Amino acid sequence: MLLRTLFTSPCRASPCRMIRAIFPSYYASSYSQLADLGKPKDKHHHDLASFRAYAESTGLDPTSTLYRGTVYEYIASNALYHKNMHLIRTGGKSDRGIDLRGEWHIPLPPAILPTPPNLDSSSSPPESPITRTKAIRIIIQCKGHTTVPLGPNIVRELSGTLACELSTTIGFLASMYPCTNGTRNAIRFIQKPMGYVCISNKGVVKQLVWNRLASELLGSGIGVGVRYLNSEVGETNVDGELEQEVVLMFNGAVVDGLLSRGLEVERRPSKKVRKLMQKEASKKASKKSGKKVSKKESI
Repeated sequence: MLLRTLFTSPCRASPCRMIRAIFPSYYASSYSQLADLGKPKDKHHHDLASFRAYAESTGLDPTSTLYRGTVYEYIASNALYHKNMHLIRTGGKSDRGIDLRGEWHIPLPPAILPTPPNLDSSSSPPESPITRTKAIRIIIQCKGHTTVPLGPNIVRELSGTLACELSTTIGFLASMYPCTNGTRNAIRFIQKPMGYVCISNKGVVKQLVWNRLASELLGSGIGVGVRYLNSEVGETNVDGELEQEVVLMFNGAVVDGLLSRGLEVERRPSKKVRKLMQKEASKKASKKSGKKVSKKESI
């Protein structure tokens, strides 16, 4: 039965689609269950402190690619948590280069309160604070072990990885180096929702950009700004300049740290996702009807 499915599947031209058709639970959970992020990559450590203790106990070389890469993955995960990204480390032999997988909680527009009778009609009604967010599926490839800025070839690799994900998944590249012009242009013109985040080895988010397709998934009002770190103390970097970090903004207001507030999360499928669900449901229904017809003919 398995061999017949392999050779008769209409999506046999694409290995990713073929495996997804045969093993749908291997690729992704239900569209409405974005909170199911999978299992962590390692059982021996779950954060940076536990990994360093594990590495010391096992004698792992701190200069090795494995050590430096794992440290950067934990640094990136912790830094992006403050940008409302709930991530876990995933991976293995068939991880397709994905180091972090999870959700990006984006604020939803606040509800506008009705105008009180004592207010003038020309005055704008007050807005309620942010109480809800929507969860966007994201994957991240961390390149913390590289010693040079990332090139456009890495963007093409991530695009191939996104081909095996839901079309509503945003892929990010994470590196300690800022995004070059060539990489930025590649992300801009690639036909996949994609972005780039620069995170220092201290866990400071220096840059956060994404393309037009990612903006369509995120919705209007979301953007980034810049603020100085410890400007009162006057802490500077190696170039003698004040340290800066990127902050997430929504309609002109900083919205970092929403995950710690325990807000209501909306995981209702979007229009694009609902269309995908309808297509998959219709394909399954047509396959079932075809099987019933073949059985009747054989009888």
